[in-house]
Amino acid sequence: MHQSGLTAEHRGGAVLFSEAKLILVCEKLYVGQLEKDAFLDEKLITANYPKADFHTFYIGEIKKILTK
Repeated sequence: MHQSGLTAEHRGGAVLFSEAKLILVCEKLYVGQLEKDAFLDEKLITANYPKADFHTFYIGEIKKILTK
């Protein structure tokens, strides 16, 4: 964290970054893994996932928006 230059602060059980101008506080509703067979264009896999290290994705409900 120190190398990124970001300052973490803990608020309400969440980690926020002091430098952020916009923070979305969300309730996590779903967690899933991208799957090779679900891609409609094979070029996306070659270009973005050559090691087949697919992302984990989250679906959340925005509960609060914090702005500076």
